Amino acid sequence: AAANSVAEGAANNTLVGITASANDLNGPDVTYSLSDDAGGRFQIDPNSGAVSVKNGALLNFESATSHVVTVQASDGVGGTESEVFTIHVTNVAPSVPTDANTADNRVPEGASNGTLVSLTASSTDLNGPAVTYSLTDDAGGRFQIDGTSGVVSVKNGALLNFEAVSDHVIVVRASDGVGGSALESFTIAVMNVAPTLAQALADQTATEDVLFQFAVPAGTFTDVDAGEALILTAARDDGSSLPSWLNFDSGTRTLGGTPLNADVGSLRIKVTATDSSNASTSGLFLLTVLNSN
Repeated sequence: AAANSVAEGAANNTLVGITASANDLNGPDVTYSLSDDAGGRFQIDPNSGAVSVKNGALLNFESATSHVVTVQASDGVGGTESEVFTIHVTNVAPSVPTDANTADNRVPEGASNGTLVSLTASSTDLNGPAVTYSLTDDAGGRFQIDGTSGVVSVKNGALLNFEAVSDHVIVVRASDGVGGSALESFTIAVMNVAPTLAQALADQTATEDVLFQFAVPAGTFTDVDAGEALILTAARDDGSSLPSWLNFDSGTRTLGGTPLNADVGSLRIKVTATDSSNASTSGLFLLTVLNSN
């Protein structure tokens, strides 16, 4: 150990860097004892004079950074001498933060501010008070942490875009309030969110031998990613191809064609919007072909 010092919470019997030494002129070897053991914190070997920890649970840097012991040297026949020694308690940093939440660390893209990400930092300070938490790296302002509970949540959901970056790394600091700290990094996955059907598709009517056209209204499908270019496709509701008379232009979002007499009747059409990560959603409408006769 460093001279007259010991770490807070040190194991019992840990040496503190003090070895008392005294001589009895022409006498036997002296023996040593502590007339003040700092409230039961320390002990001394009666023969060697080595001072060590008696109860490490009482050593807390945050409560007291040093303690005083009094060593008494005795010749066994009533002669004694005493000396006071100061033992310094050194700080021990909190434990490296771990994640107390066993769920996967993830969050949907575009999540609302304050949304939890299934990450709870946990750290302890040996014999000390509860630690506090902060982020030394908040992934560019995307995340925040509760200083007391260690719970991580979304700070700015507008910056969470799966198509741009599918995961982010944050660094959590656990602090004991007196200079001791420990760091750990955690990865938070960003989950893709499929496009949304913002408004239902209205049923449509076509007439035999008459050109039919229907443009899917702009804004029918939306995506949480601003500027995301959705690709629209069309098929029958069971996923099979459109009838031969009917075509879909994805560029103009338009269904068009001229039905014949054999096409008279009704069919359900499914329009699907797909994002750049292949997530999709669909809307249905009924297309009825009327007989012109």
